[in-house]
Amino acid sequence: MVEVALFDLDDTLVGRTEAFLEWWGDEARRLGVDADTIHEVADIRGGDYRLVREFFVEIADHIALRGDVESWYQGFRAAYPRYVRVTPSTTAALKRLRANGWRIGIVTNGITVEQTAKIELTGLDVLVDGWAISQAEDANKPAPAIFAACAARIGVDLDSGGWMVGDSLDADIAGGNALGLTTVWIRHGRFLIDGDPVPDHTVDDVAEAVDLMLGADGA
Repeated sequence: MVEVALFDLDDTLVGRTEAFLEWWGDEARRLGVDADTIHEVADIRGGDYRLVREFFVEIADHIALRGDVESWYQGFRAAYPRYVRVTPSTTAALKRLRANGWRIGIVTNGITVEQTAKIELTGLDVLVDGWAISQAEDANKPAPAIFAACAARIGVDLDSGGWMVGDSLDADIAGGNALGLTTVWIRHGRFLIDGDPVPDHTVDDVAEAVDLMLGADGA
């Protein structure tokens, strides 16, 4: 039987906040503002770096941005994929899975053009067998349809089982649990609370998740 591993993209295979902060360092220099102001804005939001339009409105107000905020935000969205990185440990972990005969897919919510750019610019496209993006599939995690689309793309049947690794309890873990997959939550320093979807395993990064998979596989 072919072993199957599905991964979330943002804050699982790649770091969303890290990419934003690298972009912001360049942007702050271009605008001539203190790069640390971004942390002040995030602190006001309780440390929240969700890269949504409202966040950029708050940044623009904080730095008294000259110009149209919407154009600035869209400029960020176009540039952002170039700042996304895959860590060497994640790259090595995916290569280990491939070397052991696993089929690997990416299941991600998001905009097709942007998510595809992240996958291709980071080299993930040659480390996995395929991917499914919510906008293209007209289905968002945790809906079963997007997982099924990814499985079809990489040539596997999830009825035979598999693993789902991600940082979102509501999207990744709940979605994987509903399909009977073995779920692995990347906690990022967080803890489960009552009512949360419960993962089968909790880890700190992709490399640790792959160690679990290969240990279960007897590799």
